[in-house]
Amino acid sequence: MPNSSHPLVDVTDIIRIVGGAAFQRGQTYAKDGAVSLLAWDAESRILTGRVRGSAPTDYRTKLRLSVKGDGRFRPLENHCSCPVGADCKHVAATALQSNTEHVLARQEASTAPAPRRLPDGWQASLGGLIGQQDDGNAASHC
Repeated sequence: MPNSSHPLVDVTDIIRIVGGAAFQRGQTYAKDGAVSLLAWDAESRILTGRVRGSAPTDYRTKLRLSVKGDGRFRPLENHCSCPVGADCKHVAATALQSNTEHVLARQEASTAPAPRRLPDGWQASLGGLIGQQDDGNAASHC
């Protein structure tokens, strides 16, 4: 079952797999919004994406990841429907977009306001507002 949180893929591993030039082009693709779809299945550790490129249809990417000891993920294998087939800028863009989504989700979670706690005695205050009677039943206003 797909999970909405995205994995943080080790950037060093991305560069090692796709090379410096493809990594830089993948960065540009990710920054320019070329990754149109991103899905993470945490159970199978499969990250999939659709990336706009030079073809009329989006390229489909798939990365199988493993967990590193520090909580980041390492690509084990990847595939792309582009002519290169794997280890390409589209794969880099998919992994980098996942990293962006991961960081944004963490920032959003850390800046979300804490749930408001009702002060002690709120029931008594509410009872006074709605005309609660001494026996604990609300007064009828019908």
